[in-house]
Amino acid sequence: MTLTTPTQKNILIIGVDSQIGHALSVYLHAIGIPCVGTSRKKQHISQNIYFFDFADPDFNVFDQRFSHAIICAGVTNIAECESDPIGCKQINVIHTTALIDILNRNGTFVIYLSSNAVFNGNKPFYRYDDVTSPETKYGAYKCEVEDYLAANSPENNCVLRLTKVISITTPFIERWHQQAKAGQAITAFTNRFVSPIDINEVIRTIHRLIEIKPRGLFQLGNQKEYSYYQYAQVLFQDRPDMLDLLVPTEDPLSVEKQSYNSLHTFLPD
Repeated sequence: MTLTTPTQKNILIIGVDSQIGHALSVYLHAIGIPCVGTSRKKQHISQNIYFFDFADPDFNVFDQRFSHAIICAGVTNIAECESDPIGCKQINVIHTTALIDILNRNGTFVIYLSSNAVFNGNKPFYRYDDVTSPETKYGAYKCEVEDYLAANSPENNCVLRLTKVISITTPFIERWHQQAKAGQAITAFTNRFVSPIDINEVIRTIHRLIEIKPRGLFQLGNQKEYSYYQYAQVLFQDRPDMLDLLVPTEDPLSVEKQSYNSLHTFLPD
C-alpha cells in the first residue's frame, strides 16, 4: 500500500466486523474515504481486511502507514473480563497500548473508543472531567488505556466515550422482537437504565473526529436516560400490539442499587 501524505486519508479500523467497525466501514466507503480493517475471524479476511487477533497479535501487519486508526476491538463482555482478568487485560490494555504505540510512531492519529463503564454509575450524566470510578474490570481496563494515552503521545490521539450504542442488531432489542413475534410477554427492567445512542450518530461523530483530529477526551450520550421499561415504551410507541405485551420487571441483581449509564455529551467545537 502506498504511503499517505498528511493531506490524504487512509483509515484503519481495528475490529471491522464489530458493530461500530462494520457500520463505520460502510459509511466511509460510501463517502469515498479509503479504509481497510482487521478481523480475528479468518473467514472474513480479504484484500481490504487483514487478520489480526489481540489475543496473539502480529504487529507486523501494521508496518504500513495510515492517516487514522479507530480502535473498535477488544473484549467487551463484562462477565468474561471478571472471570479472566489476566487474559482480558492482556488484550484490552497491554496489546492495545502496544498497537497504539506502533501506530503513533508511524504518524497515525488514533481514535480510541471508550465507555461509560469508566464510572461506577452512582449518578446520571457524568461529565468528561469527573474522576473515574470503575466498578468492573472492563471499566478499569478502559481507564488504564485512557490514562496511558493522556501520558503518551497525547497529540496523536483522542478518546471517545460512548453510552449504549443501538442498532437493528442490538441483542436486547432483537430479543424483545422475538418475544413479540412468539406472542410472549416482553420483560423489561424498571430498575436498570440505558442512555441509548443510535449507531448512525456514533458514526457521524467518529467521522467528525477523523476530519478535525482533536486531542483529548470526548463523550457522546443521549440527552435522556431511561429504565429499560421506559425505553421499550418509547421504542414501541407506534406498535400497540407490542406495548400490550410489555411487562415491567425488577432485576433482582439491581434492587439495592440503581446503576446509571448516562454521560454528559462533550464534543469538540
